[in-house]
Amino acid sequence: MSSAITTRSARIRTAVSVGVVLFLALWMIRASAETADSQNTRQSEGLADLIRTESTRQADLITTLGELETSVADMTKIAETTLPTLPTNVEKATALSLGMQEVTGPGVRLAMWDAPQTEDNLARFTPDDLVVHQQDLQGAINALWAGGAEAMTLQGQRVTPTTAFRCVGNVLLLHGQVYSPPFVVEAVGDPSALTEAVDNSPVLQVYQQYVDVVQLGWEFAEQESVTAPAASRAPSLKYATVPEDTDLWQVAD
Repeated sequence: MSSAITTRSARIRTAVSVGVVLFLALWMIRASAETADSQNTRQSEGLADLIRTESTRQADLITTLGELETSVADMTKIAETTLPTLPTNVEKATALSLGMQEVTGPGVRLAMWDAPQTEDNLARFTPDDLVVHQQDLQGAINALWAGGAEAMTLQGQRVTPTTAFRCVGNVLLLHGQVYSPPFVVEAVGDPSALTEAVDNSPVLQVYQQYVDVVQLGWEFAEQESVTAPAASRAPSLKYATVPEDTDLWQVAD
């Protein structure tokens, strides 16, 4: 009998334990659901607040954009009405000096090319003595500028203040293109003054000696009309700056 009572008590304890566990489980599920609902509510409220905040921010940005556009329009009107324009003669002179304007007039034409590689030349001179060098071309161009050239071309391309060329071997690198002899330079200006400048150039005087000895190519003639086409693109400055307190418009006048 004692054993039966013990068994019944164990069953009661088990039932009570199961009931307690079920009660706790149900309570935890309900609590979790309430927590989830409250969290969802907070998230919904947070999302709504975010939308309201961003809407307000967008409206502020649109207002700022409108104010900036109005300021730009006002400044553009002021610039159009108050900034002076370059005098016509200054504008033309600037375009001419930058090589951005085609010009035609009297001038000169010169050509330079390599000497023939004859047995006599190869026996008496080095191959370096038989080709046109970069300093030869530079000497010709500098002499023409010194003689008052108003515009110039090298291989038909306009020479501008930023033009740079190199001679590698017997080829010329100019504006990204490669040229072989003859190298042709044409200049617009007073033909007599240009001829005198070429005759008095120390570099070209040395070149003329090689013309006589190894037959380096040389051709020079005055021209009634020389055309220098406009440069294909305007020169750009990377390092040059205008000094402070410089009135560009006063300089232009």
